[in-house]
Amino acid sequence: MASESDVLKRFLKLQIGRSGATRAPHKPLLALWAIGRCLREEPRMVPYEQIDKELTQLMRRFGPHRKHYKTHYPFWRLQQDKVLEVTEANRLRLNNSGDAFVSELRQFQIHGGLTLPDYRILQSNPALAQRIAESLVGKHFPPSLHEEILASTFFPLSASYSDEVENRDDWLLTRRRWRDPSFRPRVLSAYGSTCAVCEFSVRFVDQPLAIEAAHIKWHEYKGPPIVENGIALCALHHRLFDRGAFTILPDLKVKVSPAVQGVGVDYTLGQYDSKTLRATPLKGFPLPHPKFLRWHGKEVFRSPEILKCI
Repeated sequence: MASESDVLKRFLKLQIGRSGATRAPHKPLLALWAIGRCLREEPRMVPYEQIDKELTQLMRRFGPHRKHYKTHYPFWRLQQDKVLEVTEANRLRLNNSGDAFVSELRQFQIHGGLTLPDYRILQSNPALAQRIAESLVGKHFPPSLHEEILASTFFPLSASYSDEVENRDDWLLTRRRWRDPSFRPRVLSAYGSTCAVCEFSVRFVDQPLAIEAAHIKWHEYKGPPIVENGIALCALHHRLFDRGAFTILPDLKVKVSPAVQGVGVDYTLGQYDSKTLRATPLKGFPLPHPKFLRWHGKEVFRSPEILKCI
């Protein structure tokens, strides 16, 4: 029977298909969803149709914008990572890439879920499940999205595993890549501790309040900790930027996604749409580099297709 250490290593070494810096968080999101079901003591095996529906919703919220989400790929390929079990896999035809056909997954009502040994281990050790979950979100998403992603995958735990682990330094190393502590002060200095979008610049006890240094190309996708890849944003616009509600074009104009709707949109974002950033780097500091801005527009912005017309 697999040990807790084996389970942890297997989840942390998921094979993620990437083409350059293209985001592909399908497997981590599906793994998080399955672990969440385990902790809630819901049935281990789930019909592919249900997984397709719920994983598509997660991908629409937290994955790169696509017209269609091919959920059968992570569903089928997580078997190779020995994380997911698929019923009656041997009766399905495979295509040239070794994947099952969506039509047959539906036709034969194929089910999938965590392997039984992993399901039992994680159900008996919620702290291990939390460690895996926080490691997955830490590896593939910026910190501003962690809480929302865990809530969306219905994790019933609230206390962070990092509060319980014996060697917290080792825990932090497994949770996410080391971050350069000098990145934030350098970016805030470049922008005079002012939000580049709305010019919010409040100080409290002589320190900037609710002003953050955002990575343009995410740290989790090897975005470098340099001023050219950073932008100072208030806490609200940082969260909206990481969620893809808006992007910044190479000419430093703000572009708001038409997917953003509701009360307050005009005040928080609409008034800045197609306008140049209100705060740009001070003299002597470099501007955001176009290659990082283009990455954000393609991989994070919720409507990248409209950028092709600009």
